[in-house]
Amino acid sequence: MRVDGIDPRVVEAEVDFPAYLVTFWRRQTPVDGAAAEEMGYESDTCRVEDADIGEVMAWAAERGKEFDTYVISVFADDRTAVRLFGHAPDGHSP
Repeated sequence: MRVDGIDPRVVEAEVDFPAYLVTFWRRQTPVDGAAAEEMGYESDTCRVEDADIGEVMAWAAERGKEFDTYVISVFADDRTAVRLFGHAPDGHSP
């Protein structure tokens, strides 16, 4: 981890409640005798609004108990999400 001081005046605007993208993954159920590790993953993706990051993380941790892993991202704009927490099963963000 790298930490550097920064002049807070470089920020021109802040968004109090941004939209978050939360993607949950679980392994697909094995069929026809296939081993679990041979199966791919299925995902469930949600857009979360009107919440702060603490609320989003608590909700994702609780809901994530029924999944193998999850990722929390924040929307930087309509088509770009910045990963804040977690990794997709392949080690990359969604």
